[in-house]
Amino acid sequence: MTLSITLEESYKGTSREISVGVKRLKLNLKPGSYTGWKLKLKGYGQRGNTEDLNGDLIVTVNVLPHDFYIKDNLGLHIVKEIDLYDAMLGGEGELDIFGDKLKFNIPACTQNTSSLRLKGKGFPQYNNPETRCDVYVRIMVSLPSSLTDEERDLFIQLKNLKQQK
Repeated sequence: MTLSITLEESYKGTSREISVGVKRLKLNLKPGSYTGWKLKLKGYGQRGNTEDLNGDLIVTVNVLPHDFYIKDNLGLHIVKEIDLYDAMLGGEGELDIFGDKLKFNIPACTQNTSSLRLKGKGFPQYNNPETRCDVYVRIMVSLPSSLTDEERDLFIQLKNLKQQK
């Protein structure tokens, strides 16, 4: 059988009850469960002539896609919007990964669509939850939709400085 879980359940771990014939079984999935992971339930498969000859039930995990995060073999991928000023001057960003707050540094002169790698800050590995995969943050720079007269004058000054070099 296939058991579908959300990406958040994969991240935090979860438990599910399944029905096998008339029996109800509770499955506990550790953090880091992944698509294709197989759980073998000995004796709960096809019935044999005697109980000790019953087959095994294989439960295959399927992690459903998420609207904001993508998980692959490299790690967890997230798009983060930052403002123009943090992109140019640098600063600190924050991510919320299923309730876990993660702060990261934004280097000065960060380019639009660039990626930042946050080593070991992502998904827990299934058999070793202390070890985590990387988080890849795709930066989207948000440009201001309007400028005050003072901001416009400052941008003109910056443009003129750049042209003088």
